[in-house]
Formats: sequence, C-alpha cells, structure tokens
Amino acid sequence: MWHRLSNSSELGGPALHVARWLEVMQHHRPYWRRFVRRAGQHAMNQRLKTFKCQQFYLGMRSILQQNDMWPHQHAPPKPDHARDSHLPFGCMSCQRSFRSPGSEGAHMFRTHGEVQPVRFLFESTQCAACLQEYYTHGKMKLHLLRSQGCRANLIAHGGRHAPVPGHGSDEDRRRHLQHDGRLPPLQAAGPVLPPPRARDMSLIH
Repeated sequence: MWHRLSNSSELGGPALHVARWLEVMQHHRPYWRRFVRRAGQHAMNQRLKTFKCQQFYLGMRSILQQNDMWPHQHAPPKPDHARDSHLPFGCMSCQRSFRSPGSEGAHMFRTHGEVQPVRFLFESTQCAACLQEYYTHGKMKLHLLRSQGCRANLIAHGGRHAPVPGHGSDEDRRRHLQHDGRLPPLQAAGPVLPPPRARDMSLIH
C-alpha cells in the first residue's frame, strides 16, 4: 500500500512510522478504509494500463506480420505426453524400475511394507463419501484412487481405518467370485456427512 500511495499521502513509511499506522487502523477507521480503497484502485489501474499497453504492441506486431514486415515466430513445441507416459516408476531404496504404478505399489508393500494411503480410508466395500457399493476391496481402492472428490472428502473427515485385505487376497478373491460381475456399482440411499473443507493426500514421501 505504501508503495502505491507514497506520493499522495503524508502518513510516512510503515518501516519507520509503524505507530502512526497502528493508530490509524485502530482509531480512524473511515480514513483507513479510504486508504485501502485508494491503494486497491491504484493497483487495478496500473494493471489495466499495463494490459492496454501490451495489447497495443501485440496488435501492432500482428499488423506488421500480416504485411510481412515482422518475422513470424513459431509456437514452442508442445510437450509430448504420450512420450512421457511410459516413463518407468521406481523404488529409490532398491534402485529398481517398474512399468506401472501398480507393480511399484506391489513391490513397496511386499518388500518394504509400505501400504497405499487410500487403504486407510475405507473398511468395507461401500464408499462412505458417495455411498456407492463396489462389492470388492480392490474395486473400492481403485475408486478412491480415481475419484479425487471422494478421496478428499474422506481425508478431510479424518477417516483412519485398519487396512482390509485388498486386491489379490483370498477374501477379495472370494468376494469377486460371489458378487463382482453380477451387478454394476449400486448407489445407496441415506444421510451423508456435510462436505468439509477438501484436502487431498500429499504426493511427497
């Protein structure tokens, strides 16, 4: 604010006159509100002036390019996501690489005992956020990996359960033979918790 209004105010810089700033904030509220409004309006006008100046020069460059008086600049190459999609996943402890995050996760669990964080968010085959039934723990885990909304909802509510047998276990295989494939994921009815302030899990180990 002082950088914006230093030429139009006699208040003095806050680095040397902080007591005067505190006095204005506490005892002269109308003047303080007017001061804040002026600083905000000055910042908006400065940005508008910069935008208009840039638009003017971009328009001039476009006219010159149309008349072959300005060299045409080629657009920078777009990143090749298809090329980056097959980059290997790896274990930094064992210096091993894997072709998919699933194989990396299986290695981390079997070798190092690292459990996928989403497995702590459910204890049944029904999602507590969207109330959909998925019949197997493996499908439930995949649902939370793909659905950021449900995952963030459960994390914000502080859900912390003991990991249940997941994909590849005897219990999950039995559930798959009994239920999976016979019905699509069904939507249950019932009260749900109010949506909290969403926050997702950290991707930094």
